[in-house]
Amino acid sequence: MATEGDGGIGFHLIASGTASVTVNGQSRPTLGPGDYFGEISLIDGKPRSATVVAEEVLLTYSLVAWDFNPVLQSEPSVALAMLQSLCARLRAIEQS
Repeated sequence: MATEGDGGIGFHLIASGTASVTVNGQSRPTLGPGDYFGEISLIDGKPRSATVVAEEVLLTYSLVAWDFNPVLQSEPSVALAMLQSLCARLRAIEQS
């Protein structure tokens, strides 16, 4: 479980399973294989912006904080994909 308001120590890419997401107690779309979480607090250095709880057995590929930024710097396509995903999330929130 990743808890809203806690410090972020890792990035998690979901390989299998699903996880529920809440922000300020409000449900957000469920995460599943191919989705990820933990990137926001690693990018801006602030506390986690959401709570993520496994709904079933959840297998993730994870990067600790000190390995995350070097990946973004050495793999610009990964950074661009994350930016596009963050933009899509922001637009969805703005439209609701």
